Amino acid sequence: MCTRALLASLAVAAATRQTLPLAGYDVVAYFSLDPASEGVLGSADFALNYTREDKPTGQTWTYELRFANASNRATFAEAPEKYLPAYGGFCTWGMSKEWGPAWPWARDYLGAPGGARDGWFIVDGVLYLTFFRFMTPDLLANFSDVKSVADKRWAGWFGGATYGPLNYGCDADTWWGDTCTWTPQHNEGIANAARPLSDACIAVIDTHCFDHQQGENGSTTIDGMKPCRECLETHGLAILEHAECKEYRETASLNETAVNIYCM
Repeated sequence: MCTRALLASLAVAAATRQTLPLAGYDVVAYFSLDPASEGVLGSADFALNYTREDKPTGQTWTYELRFANASNRATFAEAPEKYLPAYGGFCTWGMSKEWGPAWPWARDYLGAPGGARDGWFIVDGVLYLTFFRFMTPDLLANFSDVKSVADKRWAGWFGGATYGPLNYGCDADTWWGDTCTWTPQHNEGIANAARPLSDACIAVIDTHCFDHQQGENGSTTIDGMKPCRECLETHGLAILEHAECKEYRETASLNETAVNIYCM
């Protein structure tokens, strides 16, 4: 069995690797791709520093964006916000559909993961990212409502569509084992909120399901990390016998907040 200390060290390593916004993909390239294609990775040879602002506080963040060639870099420099994805490249599904108490996303607990490699789509000239590509048909089926909800939420956090941090730590391809439900992206000047599942209850859950946490023994099925969820359901009563976990009770099992934090 892995130890939590080992997982923590792996998470630090992953965080060190994943520091480029949008996983290093060229944001201009998407606009000339077939919608079914994967994104194009940028190169350090064609990098450009770009600064975004947090409107409520004036805090700024500077990112190294990478492009596949000098032409794309120059195109971006002429009109940056035309090419950057909505919601900083965080998941459009999460922005519009994942709300508390089941999900922790907030200005100071930032996710959900955007799929820069293949979870991208363009509507009315705007780039959007979502976790999995298979989510896009449901989003597009009623996109005006999706956009309205997500736009309002993002603007409430950071001041408007052209404000707020870029996603550098919540990429779908590096998600499992170091998730933003577990450790949200840190943005300088905004202290992260406490995890909405207590350490004491996590310690109890670990005694039953540590090997299943965040995909350790899971599969990315459409209904989430099924083996992890099954483990929590199997041991739900034993977990809830402990005072440390009683506040997360939902009938005879843990509530969705606890499950999402632990499994997703």
